[in-house]
Amino acid sequence: MRAAHHETGPSTWPAFLECACYQSKGDDEYAGKGTQIHAYTEAIVAGKELPECPDLDDADKSDCEWSAEYVIELFKEKGIAQKDIEIEKQMDLFDTELNLISFGQQDFGALNILVDLKSCLDFEIENKNNRPQIAGYALMRMQKYPQYREIQCYEVYIKPRKVVEYTAPYGWCTAIADQVISRYRDENKKPQPCNYCHLCSRVAYCPAVVRTVEMIRDVYSEFPREAIIPDPEKGKLDVIAKSFITAKRVIKPWIDEIERIALETAAQDKDIPYTELKTKTGKKTIMDHELALGMLGLDARDYLKAVTVSIPKLAAEYARKNGMLTTRGNLNTKAAQKHIEGVLHSVIDVANPSQYLSPILSKKKSK
Repeated sequence: MRAAHHETGPSTWPAFLECACYQSKGDDEYAGKGTQIHAYTEAIVAGKELPECPDLDDADKSDCEWSAEYVIELFKEKGIAQKDIEIEKQMDLFDTELNLISFGQQDFGALNILVDLKSCLDFEIENKNNRPQIAGYALMRMQKYPQYREIQCYEVYIKPRKVVEYTAPYGWCTAIADQVISRYRDENKKPQPCNYCHLCSRVAYCPAVVRTVEMIRDVYSEFPREAIIPDPEKGKLDVIAKSFITAKRVIKPWIDEIERIALETAAQDKDIPYTELKTKTGKKTIMDHELALGMLGLDARDYLKAVTVSIPKLAAEYARKNGMLTTRGNLNTKAAQKHIEGVLHSVIDVANPSQYLSPILSKKKSK
């Protein structure tokens, strides 16, 4: 029986172009919710019964609806009925000698059109490099339907509600495929830290990552802190950038994987030197505020002051009570939240926005 994913399936191509030793570990930190978002959107496009998605709130479902409607309308504009859209179609990729070198499932396709869904829970579209993956799917499509020499591609980012459109010519796709497969087959390939370390099953034992960590350890042990930590006042901004990117892309994924392995080992009653396994109490949430208010005997005003109200949850309740629904019958929390924020603007406290740095993976220059 064929595996669900090929080890050099198109979804791995962006990683292989950065590290020839990459090996996918499967699901990433967002995979659970991301898979549900994907399945919910796909069901709408297919006209099937909507699946149970416990991790999705009404806002998530609204984003799925927007994306599904976009896909349906896109194919409709191309003269393709909803029932004729190819969904989750398995396709193969062959080399010039007709050897199977890869296979994968495209999301949606028909004729020379290819649509790929991306949940994009981190909203960082600028940092996505999905074109090598799409090139793989497009090449599979052109091999199966040789009358097409280019494929019109659409990357649909569900949560941000954005679409990236471009054309994938045959020559461009084959060049990427050749590069990926040659790197994968190279007997002398060596690993290197890259943007996909956090998705690689080898990160905990990767010699390139371990070497990077050991180098930093040695530097810190041999030199005083002021000789290592970059000083913004002295204009060492490039050093700051390199230090940040190394920690973000390489060291943190390594630490996270080592911690995961250590926790699993300790949970099996195996001693990990210099550590002890502790349990942190789970978050406690009052599920019925009306009942709790009556049981405590507090004044309603005092009780409400002590309770933090979630505006998205308040919006969902408002939409439910007032029958605010989307065209698909889900709660229209987006409209409800906009209304609530407008009515309550004088009593809503808006916290200061937080900032964070994110490595720029695209070639677009930062301003």
